[in-house]
Amino acid sequence: MPGNMIASSFGRLKDLETCDNLSKDDIARSLMTLIAANNLIFSKILAQMEKIKRVIWIGNHTDMLEYMQMSEYAFANLTNNEAELMFPTYHSFLGSLGLLLSATSANY
Repeated sequence: MPGNMIASSFGRLKDLETCDNLSKDDIARSLMTLIAANNLIFSKILAQMEKIKRVIWIGNHTDMLEYMQMSEYAFANLTNNEAELMFPTYHSFLGSLGLLLSATSANY
């Protein structure tokens, strides 16, 4: 599934002549889909290696409902419904807290 998402996202870029017809929004959306697909594949690999059944995503990148739904559907397909992708209610706060804790615990 992620391979199809990436191919369809950049499907309009068959040759350089069509690049003039693309808007910045089209390119940004395609790149967001590409990044989300790569994160899903990476999450799937880690979940399988560590035998994790629930993967929690946090951060501002998950604020768009469309990407949350697409990510949940794609992750379920990638893992054959053996693992679940979850988005906590306060994911932005948790992401900021995790960044703060990791920055304060680093040995400088």
